[in-house]
Amino acid sequence: FEDLVIELISNCNVYTRSKAQFSVHYLPVSCNVSLTSPQDNWVMNTLSPQDSVGYYLPVSISDFDVNYRGFDHIELQYKLSTQSNDGWVNLCSYYADSALYAAASGNKEMIQGGRIENIRFYGERAPMEQRYDLRAVSFCRHGSGFISKASPIKSGIKDTRCPRVFGETEP
Repeated sequence: FEDLVIELISNCNVYTRSKAQFSVHYLPVSCNVSLTSPQDNWVMNTLSPQDSVGYYLPVSISDFDVNYRGFDHIELQYKLSTQSNDGWVNLCSYYADSALYAAASGNKEMIQGGRIENIRFYGERAPMEQRYDLRAVSFCRHGSGFISKASPIKSGIKDTRCPRVFGETEP
């Protein structure tokens, strides 16, 4: 909105007035997105689910709108907690549109039923025991690029190495 004008007039004296002129420009935003699980301060250990690849942390993404204007995809990202914000790694991209899915590269899946569930986060193979940050990021098209919005970060630890005895046992 350009050149809006507000005029304030006194109830007591109509000759006392003030005008203000301004313009309003809205910044585009991407749709909301949340990590439903895990909760913050999660732990992946030897009691966590396991498959042929190894122990994993179940992850679910929700609270997004595939009908949001310009919606393109959602990414599940992780990084070591000790890394800077430049260290985020895309684990998988999730698409609602089959044409966008076909044009995409890398790890990708289609969104089914408005939720993204049954994701398995294994963490890095080496070093094995690490603290991680997880987040989901929505991407919407705007002009020739993207705008994005990240979920709150969920931090936790991967501790899947079984305890070992040090030295000889003594009575």
